[in-house]
Amino acid sequence: MKPTEDAMLKMLITAVEHIFSNLENVMNCIIQYEQQKEDEEKRMIRPTVSRVVHYQSYGTPVEEDGKQVYPMACRAAVVTEVVPSNVEERCWVGLAVLNPEGLYFNRNIGYHDPEDGPVGGTWHWPEPAPFMEHKDEGFNPFTDGTVTGNEKPCEPIG
Repeated sequence: MKPTEDAMLKMLITAVEHIFSNLENVMNCIIQYEQQKEDEEKRMIRPTVSRVVHYQSYGTPVEEDGKQVYPMACRAAVVTEVVPSNVEERCWVGLAVLNPEGLYFNRNIGYHDPEDGPVGGTWHWPEPAPFMEHKDEGFNPFTDGTVTGNEKPCEPIG
């Protein structure tokens, strides 16, 4: 006895639903694995002296007229010391913070994950730079795309 077209169509729909259900489960497992891997990598990366990190500044207090001279901002910083800690998640460092108007030096600055919102007086790893496509085949990121062919190597000092 041959199955009818309706029965075959139902079997096909059931098979496709089953495939998509399994595919969704596989994708969820991949996403979960990638998230765990990323979390492990964040925990494993330890700061070392001379590494570039970001410092979250406090900002200046809001004045009576409602103005704030310097709002909270993320600043470039260089690790100057790593404070030994027995707690894996806590990583205290000394930083040289590069502000637009000068340098700021401080010790015992704690780590804070920026995904939890900014917290003044903490450091975090720089966010990944966005991917940029360059359509100009002659683009050279070291010369900012202004390749003239007349560039000369740096002259030695002295």
